Parts: sequence; C-alpha cells; structure tokens
Amino acid sequence: MVEGLTDYMKPRKCQSCYGAGYTPCPTCHGRGRLGGVFQGQQAQPCDTCGSRGRVRCQPCQHTGLANYWLWQPSENGGWGARGQ
Repeated sequence: MVEGLTDYMKPRKCQSCYGAGYTPCPTCHGRGRLGGVFQGQQAQPCDTCGSRGRVRCQPCQHTGLANYWLWQPSENGGWGARGQ
C-alpha cells in the first residue's frame, strides 16, 4: 500500500504537453502566423498565441506535471511537495 502511494506521489509528466507546459497554438498550428503565400494572402501574426506558436497547457495549468496539485511553488521560490 505504501509503495503504491509513493508511486502516486512522484511527479509525472503531463500527457498533453509532454512536460513542456505549452502546447502548439490551435489557431496557427504552431507557426505563429496566419495565412501566407499558399493561401494567396500575406502572413499575419496570430493573436491567439501572440506570434509565439504555443499556448499554455490547460490540463496541467502550465506546470508540465500531470499531478500538479501535489507539487506547487513553495514560499522560498523552489519546488516541493505541499507543506514543505
């Protein structure tokens, strides 16, 4: 039982962003701009992602961890389990 609990408490990578904290922008598909030569128009910057090509991952709330609720920034600025 304790072994299963310790496995549950280990930080795990988010499956949506693979631990990066970001996902490709759904509007521009990671390009950072819309349109272009192949669509017969000049490329425009993407407003959804601010021309970065990526947006914050919603499932992990930008932490990169699937079990982010167990791990959060502590008062001293480092990462640690709750209560530390």
